Amino acid sequence: MPKLSENREQQIKDALDLYLQYNGQNLPAIEKEMRKRGYPKFNAQRIRKSDGAGGFTGWETDFGWKKALETHLANKNKIAMTSADGLHHEVESIRKALFEEIQTEKITEKNVWRVWEHKKYAEQTAKILSQLKGAGDNFANFVTALTHLLEAATEISPALAKELCDAQEALMEWAEGKFVTEKPE
Repeated sequence: MPKLSENREQQIKDALDLYLQYNGQNLPAIEKEMRKRGYPKFNAQRIRKSDGAGGFTGWETDFGWKKALETHLANKNKIAMTSADGLHHEVESIRKALFEEIQTEKITEKNVWRVWEHKKYAEQTAKILSQLKGAGDNFANFVTALTHLLEAATEISPALAKELCDAQEALMEWAEGKFVTEKPE
């Protein structure tokens, strides 16, 4: 690969940062942000454009950004899940210890607070479990699943792959409406 000028290299790095921030979607927003950052002639087609044969070309494929996005999304989800799992373990451990104390002791006016405390930890455990369950239903996981579906469709049925490619924009809009609560800055 030829050596890139320093400005061009920075432009590619800036575009990749935005590409990851927007989860590989919303190319018009990336284009707008790149122009704000001092690249007045930047066009989103540099990232992704149709090759006319049902595929795409651009920096996304030239520089391996699809793999970078896949890794970015997987790591983002793992960090969130690991943190939530850890918090759930902590809260659940305290809840269980309180329950054992309640089981082994007689409840009196002096220690009735343990029942109240157990109730609060049980509520917190239920809340965390609900959030963990919902963590799988998010925009990043939808994009990953759609990417895998498109890849499988190209191997299974060219007609299905074409239909999915034709519907990709509508699918992404649907997913944004369902999963995205706030847009990246």
